[in-house]
Amino acid sequence: MTDEKPHFMEHPEVVELIDNSFPELVGESDRGAVIIGADIVDSVLYKLFDELISSEVSKKKRKRLFDYTGPLGTFSSKNDMALAVGYINKKTHDCINVLREIRNDAAHSNVRFDIKSQQDRIREMYNVGDGVPIAVRNWAFEHLMKRFVTVLMATKDIGERPIFKTLEECLDYIVENPDSTKAIDEKLPVHEFSLGLILLCAFIIHQKESCLSERKH
Repeated sequence: MTDEKPHFMEHPEVVELIDNSFPELVGESDRGAVIIGADIVDSVLYKLFDELISSEVSKKKRKRLFDYTGPLGTFSSKNDMALAVGYINKKTHDCINVLREIRNDAAHSNVRFDIKSQQDRIREMYNVGDGVPIAVRNWAFEHLMKRFVTVLMATKDIGERPIFKTLEECLDYIVENPDSTKAIDEKLPVHEFSLGLILLCAFIIHQKESCLSERKH
């Protein structure tokens, strides 16, 4: 009998991202979500190096590596170095570069930044394997619908009675109410971006754990 390894999405660092970072991202403006999201991936890369760099490297030298002028001082340099030393694969590296491009556009654009207009690039950002874009979009839709239904089911009338008696009534209302479907459509892109970004982080963390496991053997 062999012990099954937990799914990489169940890693404590990934669970923390889902529990803490995801609500923060979907609560931001489109521009804010992208900029904060890029910072999150940068932090995940920092942790990758911090755990994989030899323990023989002193604290002072380690700090120099991550100084702005050091070899690991920028988001771009961390990404390139992680690929160069084999900590991440080429696909992950390419996905991170797409995120960097989106982040730069969001940070430097003088006009309103809209995640929906970046849909194709966002799907490139988290496309780490076959079928992933469809899976993430479905995940985002299901997550958003669950939140929407939870709010509606908790809504009460003036007499403090639930407006919807059954889940079926609630779902019928959403389908038949244009304002509800419009609200879901407007919120879906940032949910898709946020979950896709967390998936990208999960792949980086998974590759970090693989490197650590190889060292033990």
